[in-house]
Amino acid sequence: MTADEIGIRETIGGGAGCLPCRTKWARIKDDVQAGERDDSRETAPGWLDASRCDLGDRGVELLLEAMVEDPHVYWGLDLMFNNIGNRGAEALAEALRHHTSLDSLSMRGNEIGAEGAKALAEALWHSTTLTHLSLAENESGDEGAKALAEALRHNTTLEWLVLERSSIGGDGAKALAEALRHNATLEGLVLDGNSIGGEGAKALAEALRHNATLKLLSLERNSVGEDGAKAVAEALRHNTILTELDLASSSIGVDGAKALAEALRDNTTLTVLAVESNNIGEDGAKALRDVKKSKRDMGHPFDVYL
Repeated sequence: MTADEIGIRETIGGGAGCLPCRTKWARIKDDVQAGERDDSRETAPGWLDASRCDLGDRGVELLLEAMVEDPHVYWGLDLMFNNIGNRGAEALAEALRHHTSLDSLSMRGNEIGAEGAKALAEALWHSTTLTHLSLAENESGDEGAKALAEALRHNTTLEWLVLERSSIGGDGAKALAEALRHNATLEGLVLDGNSIGGEGAKALAEALRHNATLKLLSLERNSVGEDGAKAVAEALRHNTILTELDLASSSIGVDGAKALAEALRDNTTLTVLAVESNNIGEDGAKALRDVKKSKRDMGHPFDVYL
């Protein structure tokens, strides 16, 4: 065993402090954000931060071997920016079958492609503990998104899924939208920086009419367009669950902003709307400011970011 390999095992053996990543994917629970867990869980003391360690696929395999030896030690694992690739993702997928306490996993920026995403999706079919998963800044693509979507039809524990900047287009978004019709646990879906376009946005909007758990949907930088924004607006007339919606930098235009404002007069659950950098003009901005004032006058909390 090399010195580097010994170092990896010592990292696991020595433990790590609870320092959860404060990225969007970890916003769902205040106790996770603050790095707190139930003190009675003596066998799950904390979060392992192994981000930016240049582990590579072999390094992550060694890390997981050590974790599997005592699968009750860690509840969170941060592997951001480690160049683990598809092979490392496949090793992680296999580890998820055996690790019985891991509920949070971040693999942002690891050169994981569709094959790695598919392996992780298959693991989600069997996982009964994972609640937070980030595959942001990888190359999952539409094929990876479709595999994850199929897993969401069957998984009953995942609450947050982050696929920001994952090369997902309209087809991948449509598959995820269809999954949302059947999934009953997901509370946050982040698709920032993809290319889902108007058609993908329309599919997700239709899913919002049927889904009863999603609280946050983030579509920032996706070229949703006016038609996509109008479809989302229409869905908000019927949805009573969503509390946060991000459409920043998505080309929604003046008409899209007006449609959202009009729909929000009927919606009483959305509390945060982000529409920055959208060329909504003064008319669109005024419509949204007016609805914000109206809601606040009625005692409903509501913030809009223009």
